[in-house]
Amino acid sequence: MRVITRAAFLAAAAIPLSVAAPALASAADADDVSFAYAVDGSTVTNTITNNSETPLTCATSLGLAPGGLLPPVEVILSGGQSFYDQGVVAPGTTTQVVTDVPDGSYVVLASCGSDGSNPSM
Repeated sequence: MRVITRAAFLAAAAIPLSVAAPALASAADADDVSFAYAVDGSTVTNTITNNSETPLTCATSLGLAPGGLLPPVEVILSGGQSFYDQGVVAPGTTTQVVTDVPDGSYVVLASCGSDGSNPSM
């Protein structure tokens, strides 16, 4: 069984919370999955567009980014994320919402993956 993932990272400087544009790391066609972030008060919304023709498991999580600087990914992942939303994303558009985020600077990690006989991501 082979697992291939695609992830997008973005740094967000906040007080109040705000989001910058993502930089993509691609393991599949660039049009297979896209992420669009929005911030409204203490809520971060990630609109995921899945053009892969197969359901994917996706997660949107936030980690602290002191001073608005993007920390190394291993620091973000090893510390765990307290603020996240995850689930199956069918082909089409799905929204994941992270609520009750305190004021501060955060990094948003969005990732989708599939593991099966015919993985698309």
